Amino acid sequence: VAVDLSPWLRLANGDGLEPKCLFGGTRNTMMSQVRVSLVMPVRNEEQSVERTMGSVFASTRLPDEILIADGMSTDRTVEKLTAYAGKGIPLTVIANPTRFSGGGRNLGIRQASGEVILLADFGNVIDPRWIEEMVRPFEEDSAVEMVTGLHRPLVKSDFEHCMAAIHYHINFMLGRYTLEERIQLTPEIVLPGGASLGFRRRVWELVGGYPEWLPKAQDKMFSRKCYALGVPVRISWNAFVSHHMRSAPREVFWQMVAYGRGNGRIGCVDSQVYKLMAVYGLVGGLFAGSMVWWPFSLLALGLFLAYFYHAGLRKILKVDGGLKRVSYLWWTPLVLVPRDLGLLVGHLWGWGEWLCVPQYRTLFTAYTAGCDPERLRATSR
Repeated sequence: VAVDLSPWLRLANGDGLEPKCLFGGTRNTMMSQVRVSLVMPVRNEEQSVERTMGSVFASTRLPDEILIADGMSTDRTVEKLTAYAGKGIPLTVIANPTRFSGGGRNLGIRQASGEVILLADFGNVIDPRWIEEMVRPFEEDSAVEMVTGLHRPLVKSDFEHCMAAIHYHINFMLGRYTLEERIQLTPEIVLPGGASLGFRRRVWELVGGYPEWLPKAQDKMFSRKCYALGVPVRISWNAFVSHHMRSAPREVFWQMVAYGRGNGRIGCVDSQVYKLMAVYGLVGGLFAGSMVWWPFSLLALGLFLAYFYHAGLRKILKVDGGLKRVSYLWWTPLVLVPRDLGLLVGHLWGWGEWLCVPQYRTLFTAYTAGCDPERLRATSR
């Protein structure tokens, strides 16, 4: 939903507001406990089971039930998950033949008994207070329909440190910002992802679930439809999830291809993609022109070095307060180039499918039926 910064600040400071409920009700600040279902999709995350489940069971507030949708894992994921079935919280593992996160979330939510659904991703670590802070707004205010938490990168190597500082720059520095500064950094339109999200079950029913025809970007499409239908979003400023980074250039490239292709398939081409096309197109054109006039190669090199500093090294220096390790100098282009090329390839691939494969436009039209066209278009910019 569009974020008006002054109301967010007043909410953070405890001032009274009277927002309208999605279904016509008014705000009720009487504390009432809600039943909470934690839903997580998973596929071949054998190495992450202890890390993710350990963080769940270390929470200051535990969910009333855990539902894990397994996307037909071929490793020991399910076997390891069963070890947590007898720890005092009902835990159900559901077979997810779609294999994708959207289908898994839908399966889990259909079987959930909670009024409030919390979504988290495997491989990530939830903060001990994450569940408590995500649920608090629902219990304090019956007008709250959707709550999104915050993300912090989880890094284990120099490459992952550079990836986090460059691609998740603001998230990496969240701990240094005051609440007022975090609010000022909030985008005008908040489109929550599926890795740190909570909503009342009626929101999922209103939207019609996650679009299972999208392998990737289904969480963005779900949030776009929520915004277009006027579902209000609350940010829980103390609910943190630490998300793992891709650990090699090849992994970064294919991650960005998948995300970019998913966005392209729903007609979204991020403005960053146009900037990347301009930068790499100009650098490539200058290098090609150097065959006619060699100084063009120097111009191309200078342009790339300027981009290398502005888009990469400058962010690392800001995060670290200086160059902490010389290795960051060569890891920076090994983050930037695969990330950029992945975004370009993925968006153009997906956008080509959007334009040339009628199936995606048909499914998109059916899924967004009843949405406010203007609000829907606002989410594609």
